[in-house]
Formats: sequence, C-alpha cells, structure tokens
Amino acid sequence: MIPWYVNFIGDKGLFPNQHARVTGEFGSMLMIDGQRGYGQVIGHEAMRAGIGAARQHGVALVALRNAHHIGGSASGRKIAPRQGWCRSILSMR
Repeated sequence: MIPWYVNFIGDKGLFPNQHARVTGEFGSMLMIDGQRGYGQVIGHEAMRAGIGAARQHGVALVALRNAHHIGGSASGRKIAPRQGWCRSILSMR
C-alpha cells in the first residue's frame, strides 16, 4: 500500500496530517469532512464524533466525505462497544 499512498500524495489526492472536521450538526446527525486525509485516522475520528452525538441524543447518523482509503473499516466497529454502546452499524459501499 505504501507506493499507492505515495502516488496519491504526489497527485494531490491525499493530504497527510488532516483531521475530521464537523461541517454540519443537526441534532443527532453529523456531516464530517475528512479533508482528503488518511482514511484510517479520519474514520476513527468520525466514529468518536458519532459516539459523542449518540451519547447526547441516544442515536447518531454520521455522513463522512472526502476521506481517503479507510482500509480495514471493520476495526471501527470495535470502538463503539468498548465505549459502552452494545450495537454499532458500519455500512460501506
């Protein structure tokens, strides 16, 4: 994967050192922009933001855009149960 990442950085499709930015918050719904950062980092931060919204509202819906390759997205499903949330749904298409 390293050559792939290097190519995307060179082509300006991936920007290192970016973080998830909440661009819209509508009660239990969050819109998050990944600013074309590393998907693994952005996905983790988006999940954390969703957990915070779910704690406040009882449920959360997170829309994430402009994140690079998220990779092993199944690892994100482990975060919510460890935070006391017994169910987590992650749908990637």
